Amino acid sequence: MLTPAREFGEARFQDDQVVVALPHLRLVLAELAAELGGGDPAAEVERSEDLGLARVTLHRAPLEAWATGRATAQQADDGAWLSQLLEQLYTEFRARYGGWTPTMGKNRAVDEVGGNHTIGVGDEGPPTAVTDRQLAPREGDPGTEVRVAVGDTRLHPHLWLEGSYHAPPAALWTGGSAAVPYQTGHAGFVVGTILQAAPGAHVEVRRLLDDDGLADSWDVAKALVRFERLGVHVLNLSLGCFTGDDKPPLVLQAALERLDPDLVVIAAAGNHAAQMRDRRRPLWPAALPRVVAVGAIDGAGGVPPWSPEPSGWPWVDVLATGEDVVSTYVTGPVELPDGPEDFHGLASWSGTSFAAARLTGEVAAATVPGRIDAATALRGLLECDRGDDGVPRIT
Repeated sequence: MLTPAREFGEARFQDDQVVVALPHLRLVLAELAAELGGGDPAAEVERSEDLGLARVTLHRAPLEAWATGRATAQQADDGAWLSQLLEQLYTEFRARYGGWTPTMGKNRAVDEVGGNHTIGVGDEGPPTAVTDRQLAPREGDPGTEVRVAVGDTRLHPHLWLEGSYHAPPAALWTGGSAAVPYQTGHAGFVVGTILQAAPGAHVEVRRLLDDDGLADSWDVAKALVRFERLGVHVLNLSLGCFTGDDKPPLVLQAALERLDPDLVVIAAAGNHAAQMRDRRRPLWPAALPRVVAVGAIDGAGGVPPWSPEPSGWPWVDVLATGEDVVSTYVTGPVELPDGPEDFHGLASWSGTSFAAARLTGEVAAATVPGRIDAATALRGLLECDRGDDGVPRIT
């Protein structure tokens, strides 16, 4: 298995990094210096004017010295002492400024596509090669002049997708003939699912995740905010992360708030339901108010056990077909959990990633630039396609 071993639902973060709003940076650095024993606490400060935030990497020696005597051995092992340090800062600021605190938080890690959307977080499993069918030719007008953005892994070029997307070199797979991690086919599968519903759409693909489907929220957020410059109508995010306190990651929230409010943002609700019915945790960014969170249904309209659904996860907005979806995939050897297998350009895969892509495609197909904007198209879909329980379903 190519993804790192980890406990399901583990909320990860960089244990020596703090994210701070730019107007509060000097104040926070001064407080950190005082708390950590004087001197400059920052080994590096990276500012992003687009996000309005700075990522501060702290010197580890004073940070670890501060933790000595304040954290248990287990807290020191898992980096929980950073949470303790931040809480200490919050306490100091509240006492000094009448309850006010600066905007700051951890640099969260975004869950891997493989971990959050297949292995370990659902019963849907990895993709299966499809050899007995072909996709219909990409013909028709739905989605014409609609621009869709996909933030995901690198894209494996595919003949069926040609002419429908733009991806800079960093977003394209250029590997050799060796078996590739199965997660690398995720972006191509998502794009193919979108274009089956909206064959006339144009897709802007950007790499947010590495080849194992991993990233940290700072890098994802910096990439997200750049979608503002592309003039897209719909943004698909088939990725997500948990947080230790189940509060939204500061940087993802900031990035999405800076996007055009008319941009429809659609995200996967995650495949963690079967493991978390005793603790219904939100997945971010899907659970953010401005994001449309999509759970999955099977061919009969039922909710698979691995998919969150609105009755138990009230931040889930809509359900769409996400089980046994067939779409464009890698051509060549693919490294699966049970060993390598040859794929021939198509696969069957299940997950809320692909339910989100299905809704993205349907919104694009119903959008007519200059007449029907994406938000209006979305509202129409959600009002017309409701199940017996009143929950919108896109099949």
